[in-house]
Amino acid sequence: MFFLEDSLGVPGKVPMLSLWKQRRTDVFQTLSQWFDLHPNELALAADMAEQGNYECHVQQESGRELQVPYGSLYTVQARLVTVFLSHTPTSTAAHGGIAGRSIVTHAAVHLPAAQNLLTMDLRKAYQNIKAFKVAEALRRLLKTPCRDMFIEAELRHMIADYLTLICTRDKCLPMGSPSSAALFNLVAAPFDKTIEKIVADIGPSTRYSRYLDDLVISSPSALPNKLAGQIKRAVLVHDLGVVHPNKTHSLSRSRGDELVITGITHDGAGFALTAAKITEIEDSMKRAVLDTPPDLPRAKGLFRFVHSIYGKKRMPRPIRELADRHMGGKA
Repeated sequence: MFFLEDSLGVPGKVPMLSLWKQRRTDVFQTLSQWFDLHPNELALAADMAEQGNYECHVQQESGRELQVPYGSLYTVQARLVTVFLSHTPTSTAAHGGIAGRSIVTHAAVHLPAAQNLLTMDLRKAYQNIKAFKVAEALRRLLKTPCRDMFIEAELRHMIADYLTLICTRDKCLPMGSPSSAALFNLVAAPFDKTIEKIVADIGPSTRYSRYLDDLVISSPSALPNKLAGQIKRAVLVHDLGVVHPNKTHSLSRSRGDELVITGITHDGAGFALTAAKITEIEDSMKRAVLDTPPDLPRAKGLFRFVHSIYGKKRMPRPIRELADRHMGGKA
């Protein structure tokens, strides 16, 4: 098993295969206690990660390829989230991959009060979270619990490197893994602090939130012209890739713009989806229920998403009628 620091992409590091052979039992025994998993399952997960054992699925709406782990590889990733990542303090700006937060809470930071929005999107965000960044973040995360349990730094680093192997594919975060969103937030936390400082300098009414790779800044007054450039520089400084050139939008109610955040608007009565988004979801639900055999779990998932925004009374008619016709009105 050969995955330590140099294969994580850290320049100038010496391979540590011999050290890994000496200490692998310590790594598995420690994680076995933390995760309540047999050491053999932890070893199997590492073998699966090295072999790239992921199932690939294509999202119908976006065309994105999802890389989904299975078996022991999925189990160890999910246990990392349960034991550590779900309890890790995150930036108040982060809304993706966090229990109790969603694209709705992301939009609610800004709407309906905002008069001006700057929305930006990180290009190929997960691909830009390299394995060595994940390892560095995990080492910091594990520092306090390892110190409290008298685990020395060398073993802590090896545990972090093992978990990095488990949670990355091709030396970056895979989209579709249960741990990727939480690890993205962990790595992006210093970036959030930088943006929060920029926003605070603009004024107390200016707001910032991030839904994974989707960035939004809003204000009741005009935003500075230099702001987009500041954000782009911060993305580069924190090595998160680049801002997508076609997904930077400056919106203002004074110009008659509809203020939209990840497809969500506020129609005066409450949160709503844009007409285009409703049509997209309606088409996806139709495909799901008319498939042979029907993909009812997918249709129900889409229905629940719309329901989470509108509630029962405000549900858009096309979605409600599809649910009534094919799912008995239930999700």
